Formats: sequence, structure tokens, C-alpha cells
Amino acid sequence: MAGKLRRALQASATAALMTAAGLAVTSAPAQAAALGCPYPYTCLYDFEKNLDHRYQVVTSGFQSVSNGAAVVYGVNSRNDDVVYVRYTNGLIRCMPSGQPNKIYDVGYFGITNGIRIDSASTCAYPTIPGPST
Repeated sequence: MAGKLRRALQASATAALMTAAGLAVTSAPAQAAALGCPYPYTCLYDFEKNLDHRYQVVTSGFQSVSNGAAVVYGVNSRNDDVVYVRYTNGLIRCMPSGQPNKIYDVGYFGITNGIRIDSASTCAYPTIPGPST
């Protein structure tokens, strides 16, 4: 009797684990990042949240941002890479990695003139805040 009960409990536990595993796989589909910025990009947007720039390449230096005065928002859809934003006033700020659904207020600190995707997983500069609503 104890053997049958143990086998029944094991079968129930196995079924529950398989169901939970199946739910974990199916309940976590790849989600689109904020404002439709696909992985593995960093995207910059204007005041009306229209896409202005999209970057993908990890670089050792800053890439130029044309029309930086129009840049207001940013999204970093990358899982492991931070994004540094450089401003005309000399400041450098960071969009952390692993937060693809967060919109950053890139225009908060001034006019953007450079962007660098860095393979670091943590920011070496202060982070950019989200927009106030």
C-alpha cells in the first residue's frame, strides 16, 4: 500500500513539474521592447516617440548622433550591454542593460551628440532617468 501511494505521489509530482516547466516555457515568450525597439538594438526617439536612430554594434568609441537636438527618448533592448549617451555639454550618462521595456529620458541632460554600446553589464556612469509623467 505504501509503495502504491509513493508511486502515485511521484507521478503527481512529475506531472506537476512537467506542467510547470511547460508553463514556464510558454508563458515567457520573447517580448518586444518598449516603443518597438527590437533586440539587440538601442533606439533613440523624438518628442513624439518616432524612431530617429537605431544602433546595434558594440564600439570602443562613441558613434555620432546626427540631429541630436531632436532626441528625447531612448530604449536599450540589449540583455547584457549598457549604452552610454554623450551630450554636447560633456556629460555622459547610461542606459542599463536588461531593461528592454524601460523608456529613458535621454533629452533630460541636454543635446545628444554620441552613443556607445559597451559590453559591460553595469554602468560606469550615472543612469538616465525614465520620463516623468
